Amino acid sequence: MLHLLPVPWGERLSRRAMRRPHVALRMVRSTTPGSLEALGRKKALYAFHRAARRVPAYRSFLAAKGIVPWRIHTYRQFIQQVPETDKHHYVQPATLPQLCLDGSVAQADMLVRSSGFSGHPVIWARSHEEETFARRMSTLGSELLFSILEVPTLIINCFALGSWVSGVDVLKIADERCTIISPGINQEEILELVATLGPHYPQLVLVGSPPFVKDVVDALPIGGHPDLHVVVGGEPITEEWRDHVSARTGGKVYSFFGASDIGVMGINENEQTLAIRRACRKDMALREAVFQARDTLPMLFQYDPARYHITKGPDGLLFTTLGLDVMLPLIKYCLDDLGHVIPYSDMRELLSRRGLQVSRGIPFPFLVMAGRKSGTVSFYGSLIYPDNVSSAIEARVALARVVTGRFKLYVTHDAHQNEVLAVDIQLKPKVATSKALDGQFSKAIEQGLRDGNPDFAVDYECLKQRRAPFLRVRVFTAGRYPYKEGIKARHTI
Repeated sequence: MLHLLPVPWGERLSRRAMRRPHVALRMVRSTTPGSLEALGRKKALYAFHRAARRVPAYRSFLAAKGIVPWRIHTYRQFIQQVPETDKHHYVQPATLPQLCLDGSVAQADMLVRSSGFSGHPVIWARSHEEETFARRMSTLGSELLFSILEVPTLIINCFALGSWVSGVDVLKIADERCTIISPGINQEEILELVATLGPHYPQLVLVGSPPFVKDVVDALPIGGHPDLHVVVGGEPITEEWRDHVSARTGGKVYSFFGASDIGVMGINENEQTLAIRRACRKDMALREAVFQARDTLPMLFQYDPARYHITKGPDGLLFTTLGLDVMLPLIKYCLDDLGHVIPYSDMRELLSRRGLQVSRGIPFPFLVMAGRKSGTVSFYGSLIYPDNVSSAIEARVALARVVTGRFKLYVTHDAHQNEVLAVDIQLKPKVATSKALDGQFSKAIEQGLRDGNPDFAVDYECLKQRRAPFLRVRVFTAGRYPYKEGIKARHTI
């Protein structure tokens, strides 16, 4: 029914339903996938016209591209004619007020920031209505995963605190139905909280980045709490990683997708996505059908199509924020993530053809996340850039003179499923390898990451407490370098 109403009317009806989570769940479950997706398309066109009228930076952006908004009045025109936006060409050239509705940031309820490679933060503004809706949306998601409306729950926020987006956004989960405490990335304090507060709550949920949460879980006694669950975000996880953590805690393990640009609520795993991804781990034909790949197992989420409109563009996934409460709207915004969308009905048909029975769940579309296009790798909650490595090497003349400039940067895991940042380096012809040279490169890269990557510098305080090495550097003679490349080198796998 919502897709038949004018967008503002439907938005008001949705907000009213969100005040009562059980009512909202019944409403979503009773809605057909097609009508939900039609609502998303309708809201995307509405969001475009609203931003074109009321956001100064977007109005100027469209004018510079020669786009006349009132000439775009169908969804097909929106897809074909509206240009992409991104952080570099749209967000960074503008001031914060210019990016906001009506050119004002004064009505913001919250400001959060994200740190890029340059270390200069990008500030994002959130309205009071946006924050309220995000909290109710989070309650709805937590009820689906952990039944927090019936079970008293303590949520331990293990993300870095301060004004950074992950730690701030997790606080939205807290409302009158559950309790939250935020020790940040302090392992000793988290262990103490589990021991002292855990017995007073039937259910505990640890929320944080995958590698840090795993360090915490490995330090906890097995069976230390009868109902301990984990929610992670910030980077992909493998099913082997999930198995390891679940075996340690005895509870559920889910991941969510988010970004400082669009927020972190409304795109997450659930029992349905988990069952499909695990089936794809064994069935290569199904993996290729779902993920369009045979040699990797991307993340699989479901998302609310009334909150986000997501399409596949030439440079990656494009996100349009649809809420009328959004103070800093983004239209066809490229996050530099690769992947694709699978409508709910298409996924059910695909699974049916393969004879796979999966619980029906929520009729939201599926989002395949296949990694980043930018060439970064995600390690311990930080984005590591090839420039971090090349700058560290080039700053040391003795090392710079013996390398070709070719290297591979990637994340692997040790035997205990701990993340390891790996760097494979090619030496110039006639330069011999040695353990001493390995050590020099390792020391230089570690120092370069600490000096040149602010997020890694924060994580380093946790990493240095690990008994196992977190950085593995291997150097290869020119003829034994294991990667075959053309003239243009690619530094990530």
